[in-house]
Amino acid sequence: MSLAFGIAILISNETKTVKNILQNLKYNEKRHFFMAIFFASLSTAISNLSINYAFTFQDVAYVMAIKRVMPFFAFLIGYFYFKEKTDVKRKIFATILMVLGAVMITILQ
Repeated sequence: MSLAFGIAILISNETKTVKNILQNLKYNEKRHFFMAIFFASLSTAISNLSINYAFTFQDVAYVMAIKRVMPFFAFLIGYFYFKEKTDVKRKIFATILMVLGAVMITILQ
């Protein structure tokens, strides 16, 4: 999916700025950019396939509760890897709220 978005960005007439940025990148940086797009599309595909596969074995409430724990990992990746330090208290509160909701769904089901 992200590979399709990457191709759409490159061929779009509206994104001349992105094309100029890519033309100014060195060969090594372009390779890293396309590898990032490739791994993003691969992880998206694996995520969607595993969730759809889980639906065949378990109730929807349980599968969705597990899926709702993913914001916790997204917060950790954003905070430690991408160094997102703005509005941390709000992000922590939202993450805790989502994870608690997932736990409640699992327990009360």
